[in-house]
Amino acid sequence: MNQTKMPESLWASTAIGAPDTSKLEGKLHADVVVIGGGYTGLSAALHLAEQGLDTVLLEAVEIGFGASGRNGGQIIPGLRVGPAELAQRLGSAQAERIYPATESSADLVFQLIDRHGIDCQSSRCGFIQPAATNAALKVSELRADALQRIGAPVEMLDRQTTAEKLGTNIYHGALLDNRGGALQPLSYARGLAKAAIGKGAKLYTRSPVTGVIRDGNEWIAKTPMGETRAENVLICTNGYTDSQGAGALWPGLSQSIIPVYSFQVATLPLEKKQRETILPDGHVASDSKRLLSYFRFDQEGRLLFGGRGGVNDSSDRRKFTHLITKITEIFPHLQQPEIGFHWSGRVAITTDHLPHIHSLANGVYAGLGYNGRGVAMATLLGSWLAAKVVGSEDVLPESKLKPIPFHNWRRPFVQLAQLGKGLQDRLEQL
Repeated sequence: MNQTKMPESLWASTAIGAPDTSKLEGKLHADVVVIGGGYTGLSAALHLAEQGLDTVLLEAVEIGFGASGRNGGQIIPGLRVGPAELAQRLGSAQAERIYPATESSADLVFQLIDRHGIDCQSSRCGFIQPAATNAALKVSELRADALQRIGAPVEMLDRQTTAEKLGTNIYHGALLDNRGGALQPLSYARGLAKAAIGKGAKLYTRSPVTGVIRDGNEWIAKTPMGETRAENVLICTNGYTDSQGAGALWPGLSQSIIPVYSFQVATLPLEKKQRETILPDGHVASDSKRLLSYFRFDQEGRLLFGGRGGVNDSSDRRKFTHLITKITEIFPHLQQPEIGFHWSGRVAITTDHLPHIHSLANGVYAGLGYNGRGVAMATLLGSWLAAKVVGSEDVLPESKLKPIPFHNWRRPFVQLAQLGKGLQDRLEQL
């Protein structure tokens, strides 16, 4: 593990306090051991503990260390893919069952926040997806139609209304989804952890799992100073799967996703006049480009802006200049905005742009691959992993684990792909 503490960020500086946890020392026995202290693992642990299962969660660094403590804090319902594409990949029958179920992801986040009194600055302010091209606008119109058919409170915005809602006139229109919203992501992770502990789950940090081995009818999750035996293991490490312990937790799992890096900056609090011209109604936004930009305000009036970065984490401010340039392109009146924070983290991309649940062996499951919609989808998938342990009906069908060919060469391929996608985005806007 290269990093041993939470990197500096706006979220690390403003989050609620972390729950009291310690390293795992010695031997434990449980019904379920959950590996990973992000949204997936925390949601799974909470749901399992609520059903009375003896649950142990092991986190390599600290709660919310990975993407759960570094994302943009946007609660976006559903999947990246629309219903037609989902039907092509999974068949009409499965798509008709999965699509409305995944669209409940934001509802679950707000339900958990309310039920457990999580202090995470949550707001159901609505999510806007502005279309960068006319072609993207037509895709959004189809998506809006499908969502309206299942009763979702969504609407299409014309170009003028989009400009008024965003504070920029560069987009062709937008999809407004009133189910979406915002939160302080690290506070949300810590709040889930406190809720899980309150229900009886045992959480250990600074406890990287170095291996998972079979012993009779049980599995042993080993850490440097201890071990936990359980009949069931949930691997919930997503984009940081290859960072746990001494190596990969399960053969081929880390090679089944492509970790890419999302970079973010936060300005100093803007002056009132500037603040009122951008996202005046408090929406969060993430556009339709292949190399998308996403932006929102926090409660102190800081503009948060994110997009793709390099192929590694970085704290070097020079690596974030492309985001500052992009801010001034979208919002020309914000010339040379003063930046207060900059940080980065991994997003797990799957080749089919769908999240996956894998049954790796009898009693061992993994859930990962949120493709940039992890706040809501990881929370939902964690609850589904818990349901698998207790034998509830599956919603998302299990996927066969398929390592991506030439995965070790992903970095140059990712760089080339990002260059290609950026070029396509620019050409389509000419």
